[in-house]
Amino acid sequence: MLFVIAATPKFAAQSIRKAYEIGWRPMNVPGPMSRLGLDVMEAAGLDAGTGISLTAYVKDPDDPA
Repeated sequence: MLFVIAATPKFAAQSIRKAYEIGWRPMNVPGPMSRLGLDVMEAAGLDAGTGISLTAYVKDPDDPA
Protein backbone atom coordinates (compact mmCIF):
# COMPACT_ATOMS: atom_id res chain seq x y z
CA MET A 1 0.00 0.00 0.00
CA LEU A 2 1.23 3.52 -0.79
CA PHE A 3 0.23 6.76 0.96
CA VAL A 4 1.19 9.82 -1.10
CA ILE A 5 0.76 13.11 0.76
CA ALA A 6 0.40 16.17 -1.47
CA ALA A 7 -0.02 18.77 1.24
CA THR A 8 1.55 21.78 2.88
CA PRO A 9 3.79 21.01 5.88
CA LYS A 10 1.05 21.50 8.51
CA PHE A 11 -1.36 19.09 6.81
CA ALA A 12 1.40 16.63 5.92
CA ALA A 13 2.31 16.41 9.62
CA GLN A 14 -1.34 15.89 10.54
CA SER A 15 -1.70 13.15 7.92
CA ILE A 16 1.41 11.34 9.10
CA ARG A 17 0.31 11.57 12.73
CA LYS A 18 -3.23 10.35 12.04
CA ALA A 19 -2.03 7.36 10.00
CA TYR A 20 0.28 6.47 12.90
CA GLU A 21 -2.48 6.86 15.51
CA ILE A 22 -4.90 4.56 13.68
CA GLY A 23 -2.19 1.96 13.13
CA TRP A 24 -2.00 2.31 9.34
CA ARG A 25 1.55 1.63 8.15
CA PRO A 26 1.64 1.98 4.35
CA MET A 27 4.70 3.05 2.38
CA ASN A 28 4.56 6.81 2.99
CA VAL A 29 5.87 9.37 0.47
CA PRO A 30 5.15 13.03 1.29
CA GLY A 31 5.15 15.27 -1.79
CA PRO A 32 7.57 18.13 -2.42
CA MET A 33 5.35 20.75 -0.75
CA SER A 34 5.95 18.99 2.56
CA ARG A 35 9.69 18.51 2.03
CA LEU A 36 10.69 20.48 5.11
CA GLY A 37 11.64 17.10 6.50
CA LEU A 38 12.65 17.47 10.11
CA ASP A 39 10.12 20.23 10.83
CA VAL A 40 7.28 18.07 9.50
CA MET A 41 8.56 14.97 11.31
CA GLU A 42 8.89 16.83 14.61
CA ALA A 43 5.36 18.21 14.26
CA ALA A 44 4.00 14.74 13.47
CA GLY A 45 6.08 13.12 16.18
CA LEU A 46 9.38 11.47 15.37
CA ASP A 47 7.96 8.06 16.30
CA ALA A 48 5.23 8.52 13.65
CA GLY A 49 7.81 9.29 10.97
CA THR A 50 9.65 5.98 11.11
CA GLY A 51 10.06 4.51 7.62
CA ILE A 52 8.96 7.59 5.66
CA SER A 53 10.77 8.45 2.41
CA LEU A 54 11.11 12.18 1.75
CA THR A 55 11.35 13.56 -1.76
CA ALA A 56 12.82 16.79 -3.11
CA TYR A 57 13.51 18.29 -6.51
CA VAL A 58 15.85 21.12 -5.53
CA LYS A 59 19.65 21.34 -5.83
CA ASP A 60 21.57 20.55 -2.69
CA PRO A 61 23.30 23.81 -1.68
CA ASP A 62 26.16 21.83 -0.09
CA ASP A 63 26.92 19.99 -3.35
CA PRO A 64 29.87 21.69 -5.11
CA ALA A 65 28.71 20.33 -8.50
